[in-house]
Amino acid sequence: MRFIIPIISLMITGLTACGTEAKLVTSITVKSAADSIVTKGGTLQMAAQVVPADAEIRTVLWAVNNTQGAATISTDGLLTAGGDGSVTVRATAMDGTGVKGQKNILIKNQYKTEARDPYLWPFAQNSIWNMPIGSNATYTPANLEMPTKGMLTLDEDYIVLTPDAPDMKIYWCSVRWGEGDRCTPNQPLNLQANMPIPQSFVVSPTTWDGGKPNAGIAVLLKDKKTIWQSQPFAHCTQGGDATTGYVYADNQDLYGQGYYGSHGGSRLSVLGGSIRNHELSPTSGPIRHAIKMNICGKKNLYYDAVNKGFRWPALAADAAAPTDYGKDRTTPTVPDCRMGALMAIPEKVTIESLGLETQPAKMIAQALQDYGGYVVDDTGWDVFAIETEWGPNGRFRDEFKKNWGFDFVVSMSQATSTQWGRDIVKIYKALNIVTNNSATSIGGGGTPRQELAPPFKQ
Repeated sequence: MRFIIPIISLMITGLTACGTEAKLVTSITVKSAADSIVTKGGTLQMAAQVVPADAEIRTVLWAVNNTQGAATISTDGLLTAGGDGSVTVRATAMDGTGVKGQKNILIKNQYKTEARDPYLWPFAQNSIWNMPIGSNATYTPANLEMPTKGMLTLDEDYIVLTPDAPDMKIYWCSVRWGEGDRCTPNQPLNLQANMPIPQSFVVSPTTWDGGKPNAGIAVLLKDKKTIWQSQPFAHCTQGGDATTGYVYADNQDLYGQGYYGSHGGSRLSVLGGSIRNHELSPTSGPIRHAIKMNICGKKNLYYDAVNKGFRWPALAADAAAPTDYGKDRTTPTVPDCRMGALMAIPEKVTIESLGLETQPAKMIAQALQDYGGYVVDDTGWDVFAIETEWGPNGRFRDEFKKNWGFDFVVSMSQATSTQWGRDIVKIYKALNIVTNNSATSIGGGGTPRQELAPPFKQ
């Protein structure tokens, strides 16, 4: 084997001349004309101020740490933007001392789009799902008590945007979350709807997650704008009929506000706020909408006779809210923590300060700071949950594992033994409640943290 002596070692051995000790670098300050790049593919020249000024070797090695955004840097310090977020530019002395200097650079507008596909990014710009957190937002710590049965699970929203598919018959099934078989409709048959759902989309006890999941479904009708929703949906055999237990009374408009639907605890939307199959990947860019989450009601949700356990934009709380909410809590209750609460990571908290170890966690944290996450259901057991897509075009959980090499779901042991698990714990503990989120000040009002969603494609 041939060994190559690093160039840096040759430089170090040549630091002395005629018995005079060479001056080494003691500090480096990284400077630039701006603290951000706000144009797509923009550049920013970085400079390194080396002390002492007469150091023998003043050259530096440039590097960039993509904590949330993405960028590259050339050997002469030219930073080129690649993805929204914050990056850390570092300059390291090349005289063997290892002295470093660094500067954080904010990168924005790299994923700016001129128009959006309503199938991938639905609802109006000022919908609760698309409105960023505002500069006037006020926060209070959620003080969520830690789960004990599982750190993170997913609540799968069935999203079916196939308006040209043949109709599937959906019959009434009274089982819902009680004893019995969801796959079997009540007799005599009670037809609830004919919906354009591909027969290949099978959700059954052998394919769904958990014993009896929430199983909310959103279906785009043949007019390509109306959203029909029901819960819990089951289609257990390809070529067979489907069942459901509850149909939400008011259809929503794909291009409208889209607030409501068949998430049973809150009556909020199945489609809005779900992490979609194309999102949270290494190449997808940031999540540009609010997300949805479920928390354990017995430990974390608050009920009183005045507010009835919910807050805007939720229309309701769980039927068992008067007796269940907060019953197992061991610390003082948080009155703002009710069904429909908008959770967020406060503006004063930098994402880098959370110490997250994985890129998908940084992306979720950034979305929670920029848009927040609505509490839409009680988990029903002691676990934290995030809503994700499952539909004819695939399943988010499968895409996530393919993209990142590990499962989205986190057990209690993985909460301490894996990078992803530790990250979810940090995010969970960082959650606050936006106390002034309302119909007249969505996200707290003021200047939005991010640009509003672009117009729809014509």
